Amino acid sequence: MRSILTHSAINRMLDKEVKDSLLIHSLDNLDNITTVGEGTVEITDEKLFEGKHTLKLHNPCEKEDPTIMDIGQPICSRIRVHLDGMNLEKYDRLSFWIYPVKNGFSINFDGCIEMLNEGENAYPREKTEGYMEGVHSFNLDADRWNHVIWEFPEFFRDNITLIQINFQGGGLQPGMDPYTDFYLSDLKVETVGADKYYGWDTDGKIAFCHSGYFANAEKMACCSLEGDTFKILDANTNECVLTGNAEKKNTDKGDFYLLDFSTLTNEGEYIIEYAGIKTLPFKISESHWDSAIDKLRSFFKSERCGDYLEGVHTPCHQNVFVKHPKTEEKIQVCGGWHDAADLSQGLCNTAEGVHTLLNLADSIEKRNPDLAASLREEAFWGAQWVLKTRFGDGYRCVWHGFSRWTSGKLGEGADECALTTAENDKPFEAFCAIAAEVAMYKSFKETHPDFAEYALKSAIEDFSFTPENLIDYANSSVIAVQMFAEGCFAASALYEVTGEEKYIEKAIEYADYVLSCQQTELPAWDIPIHGFFYEDAKKETPVVYDHRGHEQIMIMALIELLKLKPEHSKAPLWKNSLDLYREFILKINEFSLPYGLLPAGIYSSEYPCSLTGSGDHKKVYFTDEHAKKQFANGIRLSDTTVLRRMPMQKRFCGHFGVVLSRAKAVSALGKFLNDKELISIANKQLEWIVGCNPFARSYIYGEGYDFQYMSCWFSRDTVGAIPVGIKAYEDEDVPSMPSTVHATYYEVWVHPASRFLWTLSDLI
Repeated sequence: MRSILTHSAINRMLDKEVKDSLLIHSLDNLDNITTVGEGTVEITDEKLFEGKHTLKLHNPCEKEDPTIMDIGQPICSRIRVHLDGMNLEKYDRLSFWIYPVKNGFSINFDGCIEMLNEGENAYPREKTEGYMEGVHSFNLDADRWNHVIWEFPEFFRDNITLIQINFQGGGLQPGMDPYTDFYLSDLKVETVGADKYYGWDTDGKIAFCHSGYFANAEKMACCSLEGDTFKILDANTNECVLTGNAEKKNTDKGDFYLLDFSTLTNEGEYIIEYAGIKTLPFKISESHWDSAIDKLRSFFKSERCGDYLEGVHTPCHQNVFVKHPKTEEKIQVCGGWHDAADLSQGLCNTAEGVHTLLNLADSIEKRNPDLAASLREEAFWGAQWVLKTRFGDGYRCVWHGFSRWTSGKLGEGADECALTTAENDKPFEAFCAIAAEVAMYKSFKETHPDFAEYALKSAIEDFSFTPENLIDYANSSVIAVQMFAEGCFAASALYEVTGEEKYIEKAIEYADYVLSCQQTELPAWDIPIHGFFYEDAKKETPVVYDHRGHEQIMIMALIELLKLKPEHSKAPLWKNSLDLYREFILKINEFSLPYGLLPAGIYSSEYPCSLTGSGDHKKVYFTDEHAKKQFANGIRLSDTTVLRRMPMQKRFCGHFGVVLSRAKAVSALGKFLNDKELISIANKQLEWIVGCNPFARSYIYGEGYDFQYMSCWFSRDTVGAIPVGIKAYEDEDVPSMPSTVHATYYEVWVHPASRFLWTLSDLI
């Protein structure tokens, strides 16, 4: 499945008028050019560009030492263009051309470009300051000239001394040649009028949900341009079907105009006209999300490890194994889905992906049985990996990281280095797998009965190996409340299918701990808020995340208990906890205008903060100047507490996983309570991803309009991909999504895709 490039951001950006330009280097000679790494360069006439010679890079696909399995782009060659301190402030875009030659199976290539500024403000800044910047990734099609552009208005560029183009040696897929040739020409800077890259205003655009709206639900768009009325036009006839008044909203983010067309309930395709501008068409339909669902399903398929994927890769990582630390037994790791652009593979994301796809298939079964069947087919691929990478004694593959392709041949360079060690001390991940295994049993017992029985047997067996004293594992892997909630969810699932009381007793025990972590009283703050959860029962650090979120599991666990044991003596406590969380969501929703985006979380300056939910990242976060500024820019709740709309961040940034894990919690609770207000709030978090954001862009590749290409590293741009997401601008509490494509915010990842679909399973 390929995107409609006429709707892409890169197509629009390439069409911009070039108002001024400066040739930095023609690349038809080697003056002021040096290289670093293992590739070789020469000037050649093998591929001419506009009649000129070009610079040819002969780049190895394999690093000199292929046994180094590092996470991050394994750069092989760097082409350096040395400049004598050029002031490029009048220019806002870099431009050059590359022609990669098809290499066996591989038809897609990637690289990145960097600039070094040594002026008044050094850029990029030191990584120790917590930034990942100054690098722009690009993806290339083979056997054609690719026009690579990089809009960089955020880049300090008063004294540019170096421009560097990097090409990775990402290993060898079966069928690839050991070298790839690249031809380069015409390195320029240009003035084009760069895209907006931070702020809350819509920059003269109408922010709306590109995928559309439910017929009988709230329908809202917004704009920062002043106007009185708006029209809704039939996209096919251009007939005006609704006229409404724009409602002005004065917010601390600025003045906005809300366009509410909720009274329009007829299904169809429409356009918004307001303040002299028009949107592109969108749908009003009860099935308007189906297009996005199918594209995200396609994305999961494109992330398959070990499968033949036309135009992506041959069966990969056949010689990658997980090793039992005691018995030395090995299991082949390939299968499931690559977690991210770096080709890593993790149990949590795969298990949750399986659970997501199966839940969504159940939700749309009656309305769209074909789409439901395709979701189950994809879930089955991931399900096989969850089962095959367990040793049956509590040890299993929890995570495997590698940033390279492997040949698939045993005994070659990548074989022994491609080993990871199985673990049995990660109960959170084990509980994720158990819950998914029960979901496999329920979904496949009619169509794949033997597989289903094995999945249930595995779930029972895996639960028997989870630790009795769960609190001993708190913060060694993940925060305590998240681990206990996942345990409650898994135990409840086992009770549902087996009826054995030991499982519901354990689920209730785990739920007791979850309840002990919730803020139940209104604190003496300037803005009192309760109903949120802390990391553990000490109630010191509120649960917050920076780029990966699991807030949904606390709510889903309590919902399952209430479904299974509505008459239990503790059921009122579970229900009260859910009611408190509902109050929490409604309170922070007061700060969501104009886009409906729920704030990211509550931060306390008194205690350490885990951010990603992993004890490995635990630190006293409020000691450096950047963190202090980020904290100060939040919404004051008290002297030591703030509410931030965007997550606090360091190197790991991008909040789609954060907001979508909260969206899943809200959608699950809304569905359970039949609460239309919660359902609407959850839906708005999805709409934020697909156009109803300050950049008025869709961040699902191939869905909607103005979608940007992403940091894919090893695979081509893939329909349905969602990046890690919009991040905060510098130390402010303001959204930012520059055109600079780089990790982590623009990195492709299955986590937000999974959360998006899991939320949809409650809404459709």
